[in-house]
Amino acid sequence: MYKTGTGYYCRVKGCSTFVTLDVADVFVSNLMARDTHRDVIETVISGHNHDEEIAEVKRDMGEAVQSEDFARLADLKTELDRLRSLPAVPTRVAKALSDVTVADMWAGMADGAERRQYLLDRGAKLTVEYSDDETARRFVFDAPWHEVAAA
Repeated sequence: MYKTGTGYYCRVKGCSTFVTLDVADVFVSNLMARDTHRDVIETVISGHNHDEEIAEVKRDMGEAVQSEDFARLADLKTELDRLRSLPAVPTRVAKALSDVTVADMWAGMADGAERRQYLLDRGAKLTVEYSDDETARRFVFDAPWHEVAAA
């Protein structure tokens, strides 16, 4: 379904499904207001490649040479080798469940724009399914945070 001026329409050839924004928004808002799953929080955990520590040891080595304190060089060289042998840790994103439910978080959002962005960021999808004779329709809401909560 794709958003147009007053609603969502289907782009599949031969499909004439159109759902007004009001109907879809009320459906999703009602589901979100009752969702007892906890919200998913993404936290960026910075990686580390030891470059800063290596640079600091190199500065210390330069200072040792400048002050002719050559006795320190062996220990600094050992530390430099140790730091260079350490594996780099890549930056990663960790997902965790928050302390609040989706319904509580939804209620605290300022406006429809914030709510829409929340749904877009999390990959939520609303689809419309019709009966074989196309007389009855039902909405199907895919909430990816439910999968995280179950894991």
